[in-house]
Amino acid sequence: MSLTCELKAVRSTKDFYQQLAKGLKLPATFGNNLDALFDALTGSIEGPATIFWHSSIAARNEMGDEAFENIIGTLYEASGDNPDLQIWLGL
Repeated sequence: MSLTCELKAVRSTKDFYQQLAKGLKLPATFGNNLDALFDALTGSIEGPATIFWHSSIAARNEMGDEAFENIIGTLYEASGDNPDLQIWLGL
């Protein structure tokens, strides 16, 4: 089963984790932190998954550089470990 997660109007890390958990159908026990994010993307999701992050520059401006860079770094690290995971950033 293929999963597609559309992240839209992300203004905070809370928004990011809520939308991601819903889009990828993560369990209610998902930890909403970088370690849980990496674990979910490299082991918990089943089948190919694509994450589309629309308006990522606006999200960066809202959530701050450090939080955004930490999330992006984790997303790309996970995609390097999971060949079935694709990340797309929209400006």
